[in-house]
Amino acid sequence: ITEHMHARNMRRDLAIELNIPQFHDILQCFLQSQLQHDDHDPEDAPLDECPFYDGSVHVYNSASSMFYAPSDVSGLHGMCHKHIHCFPTWRNEGPCYDCVFVVTNPHMKGMLGLDVACVLCFFSFKHLGTEYPCVIIHWFDHDGPNNTGMWVIHMCNAQDIAIIHINTIYCAAQLIPVYAL
Repeated sequence: ITEHMHARNMRRDLAIELNIPQFHDILQCFLQSQLQHDDHDPEDAPLDECPFYDGSVHVYNSASSMFYAPSDVSGLHGMCHKHIHCFPTWRNEGPCYDCVFVVTNPHMKGMLGLDVACVLCFFSFKHLGTEYPCVIIHWFDHDGPNNTGMWVIHMCNAQDIAIIHINTIYCAAQLIPVYAL
């Protein structure tokens, strides 16, 4: 992970920088999901019962991903290496936010067990002695494969932001725009 020094205070600076006013609530739900060891949905817990965190964070603009892709013969026996970026300004122009495949159901094969998200920020923090490498993402919806066999996705509403553990990222996703339906 490549470190970039900007927002240092979790509650105020990072929420303002990313323009996510509900950021602290999302973080509390994330912590609840990491600390909870039962099948209850952490978002069902009242926020006043979720762990509170208002400490410092380390913010990163990219991460490196290694994954197995048996159809890619260019890597060593199918091993691939990709960088995932989330730059607020890329080459002194607009932002660059890469997309990723996130494992949401490890029991399903292929796209049925994955969802697509846009990476807004990589960050890590320490809570009760445990380091949490995290990703702030904006979810996409997918409609299933169209008549070409490709999955069609579209952005969820602006409020569909989540914090996930970095280990749930499967790999970078290369999205192709729909030119005609």
